[in-house]
Amino acid sequence: MFARTPPYHCSQGYPSASRAMTPHQNTDRFARLSSDAPSASERPRRDRVAKYLVGPGGIATELPPLSDLLAVLLALAEATRRKAILPLTSSTGEFAFVRRDDSVLVSYYDAGPVPQVFVRDRAVNLSALIEATADAVREQSGSDEAMVALAARAQRVTLKPVPNAGPSLVSRKGGALSVPRDIPLAFGFAIKLASGDGQAMETGTRADVHALLFDGELWGYAHGRKLLLVKGPVFPAVARMVTAARSVVDAWEARKPVHLKVRAGEFGIALRIGRDGDARVTLISKNGRNREAITLPALDLPSALLPILRVAAELVRTVVATDRAQSKNLRLSALRDEVRALRRIVRTRGTQKSFVNRDPELLRASAVRTEHADSGSLGAGKLRLAPRWHAEVEGLDASSTFLCGDRIVIATARHQLALSREDGQPLWMRETSAAATFMAGTALISVSPDGELSMSDLEDGQVYARTRIAQRMGGPLFGMFAGARGAPPIAVLTEGRDRLVAIDVRTGAQRWRFRSHGRADFRLVRAGRILLVVSGDSTLDAIDVASGEVAWRWSDPGRLSLAPAITRDHAVAIAQQGDGAALLSLDLFSGQLHYRKELAFAPTVSPVATDQLAVIAGEQLSAFDLQTGELRWQAADPGLADGAAALVVDQHLVINAPNGTAQALDIASGELRWQHRLADPTRDDVPRKLEPVLRGGALFLPSASVHVVRPADGALIGGPIAERIIPDFMRIDERGWLYVAEESGLIEAHSPVPSLRLVK
Repeated sequence: MFARTPPYHCSQGYPSASRAMTPHQNTDRFARLSSDAPSASERPRRDRVAKYLVGPGGIATELPPLSDLLAVLLALAEATRRKAILPLTSSTGEFAFVRRDDSVLVSYYDAGPVPQVFVRDRAVNLSALIEATADAVREQSGSDEAMVALAARAQRVTLKPVPNAGPSLVSRKGGALSVPRDIPLAFGFAIKLASGDGQAMETGTRADVHALLFDGELWGYAHGRKLLLVKGPVFPAVARMVTAARSVVDAWEARKPVHLKVRAGEFGIALRIGRDGDARVTLISKNGRNREAITLPALDLPSALLPILRVAAELVRTVVATDRAQSKNLRLSALRDEVRALRRIVRTRGTQKSFVNRDPELLRASAVRTEHADSGSLGAGKLRLAPRWHAEVEGLDASSTFLCGDRIVIATARHQLALSREDGQPLWMRETSAAATFMAGTALISVSPDGELSMSDLEDGQVYARTRIAQRMGGPLFGMFAGARGAPPIAVLTEGRDRLVAIDVRTGAQRWRFRSHGRADFRLVRAGRILLVVSGDSTLDAIDVASGEVAWRWSDPGRLSLAPAITRDHAVAIAQQGDGAALLSLDLFSGQLHYRKELAFAPTVSPVATDQLAVIAGEQLSAFDLQTGELRWQAADPGLADGAAALVVDQHLVINAPNGTAQALDIASGELRWQHRLADPTRDDVPRKLEPVLRGGALFLPSASVHVVRPADGALIGGPIAERIIPDFMRIDERGWLYVAEESGLIEAHSPVPSLRLVK
């Protein structure tokens, strides 16, 4: 991956990502740890080697291990190698050696995220350098037989002629070669490339900065005026501009201003981006005593960054087209991948426009209206639950444990198994190596680390369908069931670097794909056939899961990275902008914006939506009318901003907090209706999941143990239950049986105890 810089750093030199330890920085601490560190008596001979390598006036605080250096020089002399690179141990510096007739061309540079050249193609007599290095090795060898033998071999070596005097240089041009029309900023280059130097790269893929230190010129056009920016190595300057572009993009996505100055030799570029994305670019060139600077104000971000990315992509293409071996160069590949990623972000952020669904009635008709199911009467009086069975499952993961009909399905790193919900006895078990497992209707879906996807029947655990998706990169593997009325049963998964894929649960066939517009930090929420998707950029997409088509899209000036909330006919989302944010209320089926309300704070958790209100957690809870955006009430935050779980029950907002308290607020006024202390935060553990569960009129609250309350008045009607186990997983079936599991591997079942009541 191409190195990224922190987005808000201002620097007169490198961006901070390029501030890796360079060869000229203090390396004394590392030298003391190195077995190759010279003593005072050895330093004169070592200094003689350094003068050969970097010249009398050069500075090299560190050299490669002398034995490695001598071995490389002997290989060059014997013509078994034409090129060799020796990295330094305590910095990102490298020495490169290329054989030319009776000499060796020595280059010394920083190979960090952004290269910097100190010595390039210094011609040194190979025999003299071997002699000096052998003397230093001989002094350092002591009783080391291998080093003594290496120094003795140096006395016998003779220079063999190299089969090729060196690659021929060819001239290449790219980018803007004349004054561009209607474009305020453009870059072009003319370079000299070694068409055959790829033969010097060994077979395989590796990073080779030295191969990219070719000579050339880099120029820029600003408002029709041409300015020579670089005369010499072009690649380091282009790499620095791309690094600066990454910093700017990161700041832009965070909606924070940035002022970045980058220099590469006599060339400099300054990028200033405001909160609203307005850009200002200054090009600086210094030739001798002449210093020129051109400033382009009032640019948008694509106009400022796309020219940089365009010239970088053209440079990569030109190098690879001239020398195919450079396609194996990891540094060039990293630059290419970074340019593609940045260009895609910049282009899509500028082109993804909002649009509404002009025929929302199809989606509205397929929406399933759900009300709270209160079958039975668990909450009519005191509720007692007694233990029925317990089991132990090694490697149990709460997120991969599921209550499915008459069985509990558990997926661990090594096994998948099903337990009977009646007595906890195993029904089936099979070995697996899945990286992620989740339920999709009545199918258990497993995805291996390399992208192999299998679907198993819950009845016997046997695999009935297989397919393959792209290996997930750059984020966690996530999947969810997205079947709905009027749509086939499908599972939606993240794949690759920035995509979602829909899999038919019946056959394993892939039905559609969706690609994010920038980042790929997906957050998904489903309502009927609508799948709301945010991915950390500026868009909120509503996908029809039946077809995979985007029904509507909202493109915002801010960044959407929190999962939206859905309630009846509304979608509620948060757009973050620097230190503030905006609350969005949209029609769920058409995407029509009801309002966009600026907030003085930046929420860090998703909103909670009721039928009439959107509740946002900041320093306090703020409730806004869904239709108008009017502030209805504010109250102290019981813990939503700290990871509490919320559930809307009748006219109450129930909040179960990690500090061991549960509260119910009146939805209309925000007033506290009831409160319970369920655990001691200083002594008790916090379960992995805190979501309350409503079943049969009773509200089950997981904390250090499970408590049951009547939501209308908060009366405790049961608990504490399962006091020996932390309820990381908690489910209640239709009979009122409670199943809890702890990630230590324990799982228990509790059932209601029959009670006699006086009937008058």
